[in-house]
Amino acid sequence: HRSRKAGKTKYKFNRTLKGFIDMIAVWFWNKYSVRPLHLLGGMGLFFIALGGFSGLITVYKFYQGEGMSESAWPMLTMFFVLGGIQMFISGLIADILVKNYYDRRQEAYYVIRETIEN
Repeated sequence: HRSRKAGKTKYKFNRTLKGFIDMIAVWFWNKYSVRPLHLLGGMGLFFIALGGFSGLITVYKFYQGEGMSESAWPMLTMFFVLGGIQMFISGLIADILVKNYYDRRQEAYYVIRETIEN
């Protein structure tokens, strides 16, 4: 509301972009820091589903007479399925480690907003 008395503003687009990226990082950390299985498990299941879809395409192309070595579909299928399994198992391990960490520290990994007395 008041005009600037001295100097020029240091707030530029680059600083806005950095602030936005920091805001996304804080949101991401708050959402998935105590439940990594939700992120990695979801991505793993998505990759496994993509692998299943690509496997159907592989089988279809095989029955059409196309050789397995002539196409990238078998390799893509294995990549998606194995990558999905690895992500899911990594999520399980990370979830176990997070739970173990908070149990050892005797801290709750959630915040109670308010308690209501009866």
